[in-house]
This record gives sequence, structure tokens and C-alpha cells, in this order.
Amino acid sequence: MRLRRALLLAWTLPPLIGSAACDLEQRTAPSVAVPLTAREPGPVATTALAPVPLATQADYDALEASWEGRRDPSGLLSVYAGIAKARDEAKLPADPLLLQRIAVMLSSSRGQDDWVKGATDIGDRLGKEAPENPHTRYLQGFLKRIILLAGAGDRQLVITGFNRVAAEQVIRDWGELVRLFPDYVGPHGHTGAQIREDIATLARGLAAFDARAKASDEDAGTPTAARPAAPEELKAMGDVAAFETGNAVERRVMCRDRAGAKRVGGPSASEKRVDFLCAIEIGTLAEAAERLAALVAADPATDACGEAGRLLGRYVGKSEERAVAALRERGLERCVPKAE
Repeated sequence: MRLRRALLLAWTLPPLIGSAACDLEQRTAPSVAVPLTAREPGPVATTALAPVPLATQADYDALEASWEGRRDPSGLLSVYAGIAKARDEAKLPADPLLLQRIAVMLSSSRGQDDWVKGATDIGDRLGKEAPENPHTRYLQGFLKRIILLAGAGDRQLVITGFNRVAAEQVIRDWGELVRLFPDYVGPHGHTGAQIREDIATLARGLAAFDARAKASDEDAGTPTAARPAAPEELKAMGDVAAFETGNAVERRVMCRDRAGAKRVGGPSASEKRVDFLCAIEIGTLAEAAERLAALVAADPATDACGEAGRLLGRYVGKSEERAVAALRERGLERCVPKAE
């Protein structure tokens, strides 16, 4: 039996060894050689740089139009600021056009919390260093015009006792500008003809306000006081402008910051307006209605029903009846929609 097994093993083992050897030879056979030499580097893509002139309003308009929608506007603002800083370090005179465009861009930059101070600081500087320059004159009126438009949003601008002084200053600054430089063109194609039209519109608004004030004085027997805007009111005007143009997140952050800084409850109409807007955004229905009533009391020219419509728009469905009741309780019955 053992002999038979040995013979059987001797008969089968050589073919298996030979097959394994063949497999081993096939597996270890060298493959086709692949050259591992590095390829020669190709030409590197380059972008040709060309100088961009910044000598006219049209030059700035073209640059900002090419930048818009493709890059963060704050980047271009940084470029402008860098040019201005380099001029200052080189002891060169201020460039009124460059500084004007920085101030205008600051005023439209919602992410710039201190845009009011930054823009007004530029206006103050140009007023000292280049008071007769047309770009300075335009900027002076432009900054006052922002104050006027801060609380208007998409509604018609109304001249009040709180912004009357600003309206007079716009008429004065821009009136002198177009008198001395009738063909002046401001940022973004704001022509002399359009500036004169803006002046005429403000003059009509002032006339209407003065007529209302005179009638009110005759009824009450007391003069209407006009005063310049206080720093707190200027800040509130900036907050209103940021609220009207910002998105929901920006509005809530601004309102929380304002509440954290305890700036709620100021005496001016602008302060009361931003208090009302923030109450709608992050406050309660009762707070919003109470602050609307305070706003109307501080500035009778306020579009009370328009603001009430904004409040009602935030409380629809089951909460609408509560909102209507809150308005009625605060003497705003006239702003409640009549049932059909």
C-alpha cells in the first residue's frame, strides 16, 4: 500500500512542479519598460495687466461696473483706501474725486458698521483741504441727502421738523455746485440737470412743510422748532438706512447690537423709527405697536398707516386680530383695514 502511494505521488508531483514553475516564470517575467523621465514644463498661463485710469467720474463708474457681481465690493473699497493712504504717506495733496468716491462707496456698504463716521470724516477733511472743489461740494450735499432718505425707504420722502435743516443744507450745497459748475456730473451719471431737479423737489417739500407748520403754529400759538441732528440721531438715521437695505440676518444683528448698547428710547423721530422697526424684527407685538405710537407722536408727518401696514404684514392669520386690536388700543384706528 505504501509503495502504491509513493508511486502515485511520484507520478503526479513532477507535472505540478512544472506547472508552478511555469506560473512563476510568467509572473516574474519583466514587463514592458516605462520611461519615468519628467515631462518638460509647458508655458505658464499669464494675464496681462493694464493700467486703469482714475481721473474722471466715468473712470470710476467703469471700474465699479466691471467689479460689480464678480467680487466683493469691500475689496475695491480697500483698493481706493490703499491709494489714498499711499498719497498721504507721499505727502501729496488730497485727491477730492478719490475721497468722494470712497465716501459714496462707504455709504452704500451695508457691512460697514461705521460708514456714517467714515463718510462724514471724509466730508470734513475735504471741507478743510479743498472747500471750493466741485467734488467736495457734491459730497457735502450727498451726505445730507442720505440723512433725508434714511427713513423714507421706498416711500415718498416727507420733510419734517427733524430733517428740515438737512433739506436746506442739500439745497444750499448743491445749489452752489450747479451755479458754479452747471455741467458737473457726479458719481454714477448723476448729471447737473438731475441735481437741479432734486433741488426743485426738495424746495417743493420744504414749501409744503412750512405751510403745514404755519397752519399748526396758528392753531397752537407756538413756534415750530427746527434743530440740527444730534450724533445719536445721525447714528439712528444710519441704522434706519441699514435696516431698509439689509437682509434679515443683517437687520437682526443690527437690532440686537442696538438693544445691547441700550440705544432704545431716544427722543428724536429717527431714533423712534429704528426702535419701531427693530420691535417688528425681534420684539413683541405690544412693543411694536407701542413704539409706532411713540413715533407718530414724535413726528406727526410720519406715514402712520404705511408703518402700521408694515406691522400688520408681520402678523397674519391668527395673530392678525391681535395686531389690529393693538393698533386700536393705541389710537391708530384709522390705520386698521376696513372689513369687506
